[in-house]
Amino acid sequence: MRKIHIHPGMISTQPSDDIVFRRVDRFVYAINVPNPAEYVYSVSDKYDPRGFAGRPIDFKMEDGSTYTSRGTWHCAASYLPKDVYEEIKDKYYTHCVISHTPIKYENYGGTIIIENEDDIIFMDESWVIGAFDRGEKLAVEYAHKLGKDVYYKSMNTGGGCSFHTELYDLKRNLK
Repeated sequence: MRKIHIHPGMISTQPSDDIVFRRVDRFVYAINVPNPAEYVYSVSDKYDPRGFAGRPIDFKMEDGSTYTSRGTWHCAASYLPKDVYEEIKDKYYTHCVISHTPIKYENYGGTIIIENEDDIIFMDESWVIGAFDRGEKLAVEYAHKLGKDVYYKSMNTGGGCSFHTELYDLKRNLK
């Protein structure tokens, strides 16, 4: 049996000071990281106690200034205006495992337990930049190639999911 720790930690708290943001409409997103789709926040000058418990969040902006938001929510990149979303939608850190058998894990999904190496069809050796649903698309591709359903575990810095391709219509065209 082998255990592989893959969880990098959640991105949902105050961003570090070295991340630079750009504002568009009521959102800010990172512009100096390889995975900007994971650093998207809805911001507001008005106090809102629901996001980050109402705590002000500071963002270092591309012009060197600091913007303080008082109504901040960490959100999906798909909330951004379409042109910005299209630019960053394939820039998430992802880690995928595809198997013939159900994938076991512990530590809230951050540690994959491999009981039999022969069950593994595909596994990323490290984090890969890709689309949020990269794991699902890879699993469906392998299911098509093998002519049978497969299991997969897909992780990103916002969390992860484990599914069996039987849950999806394998005949649909995933682009």
